[in-house]
Amino acid sequence: MVGASPHVGPRTVLTWAWALYKVGVKEAGGIALDFRRFESGLGPSFAFALTITANEYQTVVCSGQCKEDVAGPIQINLYQPGLWTADLYRAAILAADDPEDEA
Repeated sequence: MVGASPHVGPRTVLTWAWALYKVGVKEAGGIALDFRRFESGLGPSFAFALTITANEYQTVVCSGQCKEDVAGPIQINLYQPGLWTADLYRAAILAADDPEDEA
């Protein structure tokens, strides 16, 4: 379904990106993952930005703030859905199926 349509919600995209970032992935499917930790009234939180780099240009495709566990309120400042979500989804699936993580 994701490969056929770019219409995936930002919470879902954030879940994929956060799972990749937690295991040390900083770039997946052509998307740079940037998470910056800060303390808020809600506890440990992250400001995040997902960017695509093409030539010398960078385009932010998703940005906002969330709690460390990605539960509760998520503040989305920018979300530009597109086919890039399929690439990020594919990278998240491949990272989850990594046999080295099982050891």
